Amino acid sequence: MKKLFLFAAILFIAFPAFAQDNQEEDYNYSDISVIGRLDLNPYYSLSPNKLSFSHANSALYTVFEGRKTEHFSYIVINHWIHAGGDYGWPYTSLGRSDTTNWLDFCNMTFSFSNWDFTVGKDMLNAGTFEYEDWDWDVHYSFTSALWNSLPAYQWGIKAAYTFNSENTTLSAQMTTSPYGERPFASNLWQWSARWDGQYGWFSNKWGVSYIQGLDRNDILITLGNRFTINDYLTLDLDWNTYCGNTIMAKCQYTPSDKWSWKLKASYASVDLGPEEDILKGFRVGVDADYYPLKESDRMRLFASFVYDGVTDVLNFNAGIRYNLLIHIR
Repeated sequence: MKKLFLFAAILFIAFPAFAQDNQEEDYNYSDISVIGRLDLNPYYSLSPNKLSFSHANSALYTVFEGRKTEHFSYIVINHWIHAGGDYGWPYTSLGRSDTTNWLDFCNMTFSFSNWDFTVGKDMLNAGTFEYEDWDWDVHYSFTSALWNSLPAYQWGIKAAYTFNSENTTLSAQMTTSPYGERPFASNLWQWSARWDGQYGWFSNKWGVSYIQGLDRNDILITLGNRFTINDYLTLDLDWNTYCGNTIMAKCQYTPSDKWSWKLKASYASVDLGPEEDILKGFRVGVDADYYPLKESDRMRLFASFVYDGVTDVLNFNAGIRYNLLIHIR
């Protein structure tokens, strides 16, 4: 397995140079994005009565991505600063796979006809619409235990096949295990298969994963379903079995390119282990996104209000996210 990734690293360096003689203008670009997010998050605990404050999902990211030919693309996403979570200072966990660190994505994709082959650090191939948003666009106070507790960025390989109709994609992935302390030294792995479909008013992201651990092996089922009512209204229904069961429902109303409103509800019964609390209860909330720049989503203003029945907390969050995009060529 190590030899495979060494070979992939050599390709990552050599292929762009080789591609210079084969590229078309439309397939030759490189972009850098600097993405900053600031959250203001007062929250009130009902038992005991206590008002607290945090900066929630405040963070700084960079994204380096590009394409050299129609057959080769790459992306590197670094997570430099974060206000909280298990990687408040993301450099302390370098070289680990059982937590998140400063390197989220680092992979390259080779595309040939209906096939895409991805090698490097990528997100686990879980089938859920919760994973659809980038981390800097997530409404943090309504994320599930799957998003919060499972280190989703792992080193591995993935193959995906898209049918000629372009509405069905089947993929398989093998990565290092998020239960292993060291990516390769632990010799623990994750295998997954996923079906992505778009069939008119119905879309799905269905996946199953087998995750190896030192003291247990888990089967993770993730079923994401989206129902498109009309051009403005969609309904998402997600279910995952990470350490129990979580069901999430979201009704999204998008009347224009400027605004997006969401009503959300979820129920979780999750046991993260002997040293963690059992998470069981309902959660309900509403959130809004506003894009003030003309014909651009580079700036996003957001707010959410959530009652978390699991922790008995009222949570209000508001903030801003800005994406500074630099075209290299």
